[in-house]
Amino acid sequence: MESITPNLEESRLNEAMKKADDLLVSSLRLDERRRQRFRRIGWIILGFVVLFVLLPLSCLAVFMLLEGHSLRPAAETSLQRDQIALNAIDLTQKGETLLKYRQYEQAADLFKRSADINPHLASAWRGLGQSQQGLNNLNAAQAAFEIAVKLESGQQIQFDYYSLGQIYFAKSEFDKAEAALKAAGNVYGVPSLLTKIYLLESRWSEAERYAEISTVGPFISSQSDIDALLDAARKQRLPNDLRQQIAPPSYMASHVKSAPEINQLAAEGGGVPVQFALGAKEFSPGDSVVITDIHGTASTITPGNIYCIKGTYTLTSHDSATLAASTTSKYRFQGIGSWIEKQSINIVKGTGSFTLYLPLSIEGSPHISMYGEGGSFGGVYFGTGDTLLKSWGSHKPVDTIGH
Repeated sequence: MESITPNLEESRLNEAMKKADDLLVSSLRLDERRRQRFRRIGWIILGFVVLFVLLPLSCLAVFMLLEGHSLRPAAETSLQRDQIALNAIDLTQKGETLLKYRQYEQAADLFKRSADINPHLASAWRGLGQSQQGLNNLNAAQAAFEIAVKLESGQQIQFDYYSLGQIYFAKSEFDKAEAALKAAGNVYGVPSLLTKIYLLESRWSEAERYAEISTVGPFISSQSDIDALLDAARKQRLPNDLRQQIAPPSYMASHVKSAPEINQLAAEGGGVPVQFALGAKEFSPGDSVVITDIHGTASTITPGNIYCIKGTYTLTSHDSATLAASTTSKYRFQGIGSWIEKQSINIVKGTGSFTLYLPLSIEGSPHISMYGEGGSFGGVYFGTGDTLLKSWGSHKPVDTIGH
């Protein structure tokens, strides 16, 4: 008994230790399975984070890196556009200042540059139209104002239409002038210009209505002029002298006296005597032109009439030449005006007499000149009032000889 008891106790102790070891192993295995489960859950969570958070952020970073080069130029382009717009406005403002001082050529250049920079800037086109109008470049002015009215808004568009109406009137395009002036509304000067159109077209009732509301202004210089227009409308008759006063040069060019008046002037004592003065003259040594008589369809030299000029000449500098009655136009846009066969003759060296006819269809200064292969080599101006060119001045005349 005494020898068995220790063995039994040892056996029980071993068995208890074995159970403790088994329990420990089992506990360790359970802990390992738990750790593996947590690791799997952790990897799953990490996968979700990578898939739904880090990956989009990474893509966004790459996108921004790639787009960074284009975003900066876009910002720079926007700044450049703003600067260009400011440049166009600055040029327009400078042009408007030049307009006030009637520096039309310089102003036109600035407005043109402004319109090139910003073709949608209405004020640039309007300024260009005003500048060209000041230079009497009617076609260029018309083109600019036609663009301006398409871009303009507000009250300013009425003034653009008014300017267009003036240009159309100067070109004798009365239908277009009427439409533009009516689009201008109640702008100052519209009634008087419409009155002139209706008188020239024999639309008497409309002429009377607008004459009654016309006022002294840019196209009518006095109340007596308004009374004359109103009287013509009520009598339904436009006297020739009033027609010449109100009509644009282009209209008078198309209504200039023709063959019957030439025959009348050619007859003995035909036409009416014209009081005239001599102006600027220049001849080669030994050459001369002396005007002895002028008769015409009016007693003064004015557009819309025809004149018979008589005189003598002396030619020594050339063997032969052409002697012509011609007109230096006041405005380049008027062109050379009418030309007829009896307006020039061929002459030879020596002294002789001449009879020339001059249809004055444009505003300007008439003259008798000698022409050779190289152009004019001498001449003398004549006229009455504003038609007389007294000195050459700094402006080179625009010769209108038509051969």
